[in-house]
Amino acid sequence: MRINVFAGLILALSTGLSAAMAADEPELLLGNGKNKTVFSYQVSNTAMVGAALYYPERLMKVYEGCEISAVSIDLGGATDTDSMRVFITSSLTGTPDYEQRCTSTKAGWATITLDTPYLIKGQALYIGYELKGVRFLRYSNVLHAGEEWVNKSGTGWQLFTQPYSASLYATVKGEALPRQQVARQHVRMPAYVKKGQPLNYIGQVVNLGLDDVETLTVALDVNGKEQQRTEVTIGPLPNRTQGTFEVNSFTMPEEGSYEVQLRIAEVNGKDDVYKDDNISRTASLLCKEQFLQRDVLMEVFSTEQCPNCPSGHQTIASALDGKPHLIEVEHHAGFYTDKFTMPESVEYEWFYQPYNIHAPAVMFDRTNHIDNYPDYFADSVAITSVKSTLLTDIYQEELNTPAYVSLEMKVDMDAATRQLSIDISGEKVLPIADEDSVRINVWLTEDSLYTEEQRGVSGGYYHRHSLRRCLTSTWGDKIDVSQPFSLHLTTELPANWREERMNAVAFVACRDAEDKNNCRVLNACQERVAMMPLAISDVQKEDAHPGTTRLCRLSGVLTLPADAATLRVYDTAGRLLYQLEAAHRQVVLPEGVYLLQMR
Repeated sequence: MRINVFAGLILALSTGLSAAMAADEPELLLGNGKNKTVFSYQVSNTAMVGAALYYPERLMKVYEGCEISAVSIDLGGATDTDSMRVFITSSLTGTPDYEQRCTSTKAGWATITLDTPYLIKGQALYIGYELKGVRFLRYSNVLHAGEEWVNKSGTGWQLFTQPYSASLYATVKGEALPRQQVARQHVRMPAYVKKGQPLNYIGQVVNLGLDDVETLTVALDVNGKEQQRTEVTIGPLPNRTQGTFEVNSFTMPEEGSYEVQLRIAEVNGKDDVYKDDNISRTASLLCKEQFLQRDVLMEVFSTEQCPNCPSGHQTIASALDGKPHLIEVEHHAGFYTDKFTMPESVEYEWFYQPYNIHAPAVMFDRTNHIDNYPDYFADSVAITSVKSTLLTDIYQEELNTPAYVSLEMKVDMDAATRQLSIDISGEKVLPIADEDSVRINVWLTEDSLYTEEQRGVSGGYYHRHSLRRCLTSTWGDKIDVSQPFSLHLTTELPANWREERMNAVAFVACRDAEDKNNCRVLNACQERVAMMPLAISDVQKEDAHPGTTRLCRLSGVLTLPADAATLRVYDTAGRLLYQLEAAHRQVVLPEGVYLLQMR
């Protein structure tokens, strides 16, 4: 039976001055989602349809002896007369253990008080409802994971696989309600650590018990055995609220490869009454004395036809410009094509999910980070949308991932013949699962390609680090990493390519034509094709278009162009250095990289 990781269980106190505080008996809500409905699931309005939540026997043993007194549902509209029924049962087929019929005359939350409170005996239960006459079932965001079912057309129950939970809960009363209970939610698990250095774990929990959560005792299980534990402060965390904890005290004393889990061992110094949902996923961890630092390959998908791409590039620049180990390559694909599109870039659209090819989009080291960052990788592939938090988080995640191969590259250019010579060498430094899949890729990129056809901007626009040529095959050339490898390539640059803006990019990656999530980049490197600065005359003639911003390398006297009112000069950190205008038209610049802004 498939478990839906997005739908599940909530045990909650009422908000404000809760009924549990006002009544003689403690009270919790046995439900599945957060209060606010955010999604309407279309169903047949001429058949009996409904939703049901499943709670396993081990969990319901915790509530044995308590009573379900009411069921509340957020309804999508009025129902047919007496067509609505709430039910509690150990099986979705056959006669339910308890059911009660009623009618709803309007949309919104409705609470059905049970004529006879249902005594929980510790067996597995389905709690749900069926009704007729509505076009939509209402769902909310998930607070805790579990199993959930839906009947959308009157043809029978099916597992619900959408990333939401039914807006549905049961009121449970009794003296046996759990006081200390949390459920582990997402935990960010490191995959590499240096011997003796602290591991960093960040996790979320939701409080499902009556008492506020003040502390958690967190244990690190290594190869199935507890190795270390520590206490962290998280609260006070009231019932039905989520909290984040961070652990930095665990270390690995010896080199090796390990299977690790993070486990909530205690809540407020006491045992959790239900431990099945306290354990993280199992993650592989590699510990060594030292790792080789990698450079991070970021592939950006962006075209002239994409009106949102300029703002996406601004987000990238704000988050990542100046990062010392970042290699950026722009593919003119993802949203139609343009005059700069390379055929290989279109082939790389294979990394998208076919139903969601879009731009702007980014891909870091061709790696899907859904395990640690599920919110960023909803499509379950390495390509994802441009977000400032994603850019910084995933860059750091990849920076913390060591290189699996070393890479060195030397680039020489004959200025007279425009012949480019590239020599690359390297060797394996960490074990690679499938050495036969390893390929080397060598590209040429050119920065600041000028266009006046970019959608989403007025005036001119400069494309960043655009792919100009693949010197290896589309998916790379096979190399033998069981021994040191080397590669020599030559090519001739067209006369209209600006070599001082160009880079040679090499990277080694796995290639799996059947699995787009098994193509991880093992390391990358980048070298400039030519280091000579742009002449001031070149800037004035070609690069200083009014209404644009331009990054370039300069040396010498910079003069305000005749058709510009102002010219601002910034350093690469964004600090204003000079402003040229009518009263001050020239400045002498030492050799360096500057950002020019024309008005």
